[in-house]
Amino acid sequence: MNLTNSSTGEEIVPVAMAIHELVNRLPITMRTQKFGGVRIEEGKVLETNYTGPILEKVLKQGEISTETPQDGPYKGTPVIVVPLIENNEVIAALGVIDTTKGIYSDIMEMTRRPEQTESDNTKGNFIKIAIFPPNSLILADLVERKGHEALVLQKEIRKRVTDVEIDSPPLNITEEEPIKGLKYAAIEVPSGVRGRMAIFGPLIEAAEAAIIMEDAPFGFGCIGCARTNELSMFYLRKRGIPLLELHYPTTKEETMEVVNKINTFLDGLDQVEDKNG
Repeated sequence: MNLTNSSTGEEIVPVAMAIHELVNRLPITMRTQKFGGVRIEEGKVLETNYTGPILEKVLKQGEISTETPQDGPYKGTPVIVVPLIENNEVIAALGVIDTTKGIYSDIMEMTRRPEQTESDNTKGNFIKIAIFPPNSLILADLVERKGHEALVLQKEIRKRVTDVEIDSPPLNITEEEPIKGLKYAAIEVPSGVRGRMAIFGPLIEAAEAAIIMEDAPFGFGCIGCARTNELSMFYLRKRGIPLLELHYPTTKEETMEVVNKINTFLDGLDQVEDKNG
């Protein structure tokens, strides 16, 4: 199809519908410079002569706009509107209505490859954040994409198997760990628990904030020892640092809510740091 500044609503339906499917059927609005356009929801075209104040603003200014309409069918819902430019002329504007209340935008940002994301030095230094389970790649990724350091088990184990003086075969826990673990668990506690706490304990002590995911399945991250789990969570709560406790989500809606809570928590840490700094 040939998209121009005078394409009608009926003519731009195929483009708008394709984008609608690409964004998991979030509502879409689109219009050209000279004619009203389409409004699409749940795979259905609701209007073919639609316009809105933010679409018109973007058509006039030629710049991306992210804001919340104060009236119209999407009042109170965040929207992202982008211009379509050809030969330095704005020919159309396309909007995605973020009915997830901002979670869609957060997920799109988090799923960008790290090299696509420029470091933001306006937020100050990174914060060391303990995660539980301490080997959860999902929690670690969410933390690090916000510019903080995730204190994860994998990094500690790596130190033990890449040291020049490692045993052969390499051991991630040696006879020294149960002794070091006495700092975190009594002598009556099994040596395996004390050995694990010798690794987890220093991570907990170094943490400036923490995120705990309870009831997570083994695939999400697992220590494999109920007693170590209890001790780790006890010490994290005892530290008195900013702490976010969550229950593992079981539905799409719960997952989106969990991601939103984590992002809000991490953004809050930035604000606290700015005030203290």
